[in-house]
Amino acid sequence: MATAVLDRLNAATRLDACVADTDVVACLGDFSRERYVDYLVRSFCFEEPFECACVMTPALSRYADPASWSRTRFIAEDLVALGLPAEKLLELAPCQLAAFDNVSDALGWLFVAERNVKTNSIVHHQMVQRAPAVAAAAKYMRCYGTATGARWRAFGTSLDQAVADGASEDRMIEAAFAAFDFFHRWLQPEAPAATVEAG
Repeated sequence: MATAVLDRLNAATRLDACVADTDVVACLGDFSRERYVDYLVRSFCFEEPFECACVMTPALSRYADPASWSRTRFIAEDLVALGLPAEKLLELAPCQLAAFDNVSDALGWLFVAERNVKTNSIVHHQMVQRAPAVAAAAKYMRCYGTATGARWRAFGTSLDQAVADGASEDRMIEAAFAAFDFFHRWLQPEAPAATVEAG
């Protein structure tokens, strides 16, 4: 069952979420090795600075398990398994993501990142049917495994607690809009990342 804050975030960002899902499916295309590698590279260059911004946010760990914003290791393992030399990871150019001003902004961005974990899990089921060899190497797409739903519900409970402790629900929603917009632009093949002020 969803929680109050999670319900409102889902409702407020419903259209943005649909665009994000479409972007992921379009980026993966026919689930070929090449398309998945491209998606992994884009994801790595988004997730790495996002993880850093989360680590630098005071009090975020009260409401979110640090493991929930640490997914670059799965991406790195997938890229190496698909033939990218490990040293090449150091040459990838991360997106320019500014630090979060407060925990409300961080939770709004984390909502988008956590929701994308759910999307990846759903898309992975399609990948298994259409490209089983690629799917077998896709740890990132199934990084939470069978716990995906339970972790999403736990995140919702944490959002409620954060608001009870004084976090701003309105700021979370505004930050989620900013995160969805950034994620959309980042997945466009012709668009380089732009610096986004989170907040």
